[in-house]
Amino acid sequence: MCGVMMSDRILVMLNVKINNQEVFTAFDVTKAIRKEIEDRNESDKVAHGDTRNIVTNEFVTGEMSGYNRELRTLNVPGDPEAFVYYPDGKSADDHEKVGSIAIFSTPVNPPADNDSNMTKGSRLEIPQTVLAQVSVVGGSYDICINGTNIYVKPDKTGRVRLSKTSCGGIGKFEITVDNNVITIQSL
Repeated sequence: MCGVMMSDRILVMLNVKINNQEVFTAFDVTKAIRKEIEDRNESDKVAHGDTRNIVTNEFVTGEMSGYNRELRTLNVPGDPEAFVYYPDGKSADDHEKVGSIAIFSTPVNPPADNDSNMTKGSRLEIPQTVLAQVSVVGGSYDICINGTNIYVKPDKTGRVRLSKTSCGGIGKFEITVDNNVITIQSL
């Protein structure tokens, strides 16, 4: 928990953003304070959790009159979700880190036998170029393997790996992306 002086600093920065009619997240407030501290060569520290709690409290208690908020997935590594605060007349989609991801029905041209995508444990690793074309829904990727839909959560490093048997047991597949679904088809 932060002290009174840091709480006041957070509230001042929040009010700057509100007065400027900005679209922002609590982390944007944290980053602005950290930049201000750095620019002034101060030794203060601001924890994002403190900023997030204060911004949330200000919104919930009605102190951010004329502002709305929506939970959005941000287009940054890890696809985190955050509340985006925006004034009347604007949208959460106006935030620089929010936006639609273009989804194409694009065949991914893997090697004919997909050996480069196979791990030493004979698992298929979905290429990062494919994962970048889809968004995580509910913490998992929608994957259709030979007509069967499954939902796979990425590991702690963000990789998605499937056993060779779950992919049909054959070493050749085609991987495509269509409508935010990764499709793996045995060849």
